[in-house]
Amino acid sequence: MSESYVTKDDLKAALKESAEWTTNLLLGELGTRFNEVNQRLDRIDATLVNHTKQLAAGARAIAGFSEWSSKADADYVRVLVELSELKTRVQKLESQ
Repeated sequence: MSESYVTKDDLKAALKESAEWTTNLLLGELGTRFNEVNQRLDRIDATLVNHTKQLAAGARAIAGFSEWSSKADADYVRVLVELSELKTRVQKLESQ
């Protein structure tokens, strides 16, 4: 039998083999891409954690400066009151 023809079973087997090869290729490529995306997300997460720490440090510094400023304002008012009292006392002493 030297007849060379393709049977339906031959086509099914070739199609099945081709489908398996394509499926394996796609799964491998998807796995690679997901790994790349995961690595990138990990880098982004690390960057955001760093930014969060910097923002928190800045917020603490601003809160500390605000507290210092309030204390400085209170001290300034106290000094002005004391100066005014001293001026009044000096004027009383000079008028005697």
